Amino acid sequence: MKKIISLFVAFISAITLISNIAFASFHDVKDSAQMQAVQWLQDIGAVQGYSDGTFRPGNSVTRAEFLKMLYEATGMHGPTITKLPFTDIDEKAWYINYVREAYADHIIDGYSDGTFKPNNTINVAEASKIVANAYFDVDALYNNGKNLYKCSGITLSDTNVWYAKYIGVLDSLCLMPQDTLTDYPYGFALDMNMTRGAMAVILYKSKASHDNGNVKYTEGLTPKSKSNTEDTRIIEIKDFSFSPSTLSVKGVVIAGVNPKVTWINRDSVSHTVTVDSGTGPNSSILKPGDTYTYTFTKVGTFNYHCNIHPSMKGTVTVTE
Repeated sequence: MKKIISLFVAFISAITLISNIAFASFHDVKDSAQMQAVQWLQDIGAVQGYSDGTFRPGNSVTRAEFLKMLYEATGMHGPTITKLPFTDIDEKAWYINYVREAYADHIIDGYSDGTFKPNNTINVAEASKIVANAYFDVDALYNNGKNLYKCSGITLSDTNVWYAKYIGVLDSLCLMPQDTLTDYPYGFALDMNMTRGAMAVILYKSKASHDNGNVKYTEGLTPKSKSNTEDTRIIEIKDFSFSPSTLSVKGVVIAGVNPKVTWINRDSVSHTVTVDSGTGPNSSILKPGDTYTYTFTKVGTFNYHCNIHPSMKGTVTVTE
């Protein structure tokens, strides 16, 4: 399969040890399917609630936010594309690596006018395309719509529309959230804004289906988790600086996760990643375009610099 599923987040919940972030704090999540999905996303660090103890499942999600949730749930292997074709993307925005990775993975292709519209709300049809492309071999499963199981019992009136195969694949695996269904116009609320609650459900069910062999989702099916799985974060080396210069990662000890950090040299000159003292990241010379990955196995603060350009400094803090 193509896709981003080569790396899985495996932040295993330890409710008794970290009760301060227990799911019960989201007192506004009432739907049982959403409860399960939101707790899973919270446990792996993919979503957070608000300061008032709510999750606000009915709130809309932007296109950039949806990509973030998707990649936080599945893991990132490091974007391989630096130049994007979209004319409305801010190269310094918080979402840039998610967009780069999604474009490199052929999960997104933007609009015909050359834009991506990262701050627009994402609707059900658009979200379905992204999720289907991320988790499944769409064309193989769709098979031109032949003998396609319809979990919802709904048949699209026009099977030639661009979203037909994505909706078809997700519905055949029983992955469409209940609140994306409607009686008008085609049985699915395709133009409805994807909500935080529906987003949680479709990500949870899709990963559970994928992890168990692309099977139909049934109650009790869960995403597979592995102890000692690595969670990768990206630091770019560009303009003679580490970006971000300060990074905090968690997972060691309590969660049994060994977080990884990958440095990507975007500059036109060589650099190094060298720990200031003790054990830590210590790369060879990184030529333009080179990458270096270090796996952290203990908590602590790791200060590092570039041996070639000592004024370049960065810090990675690893917590439980």
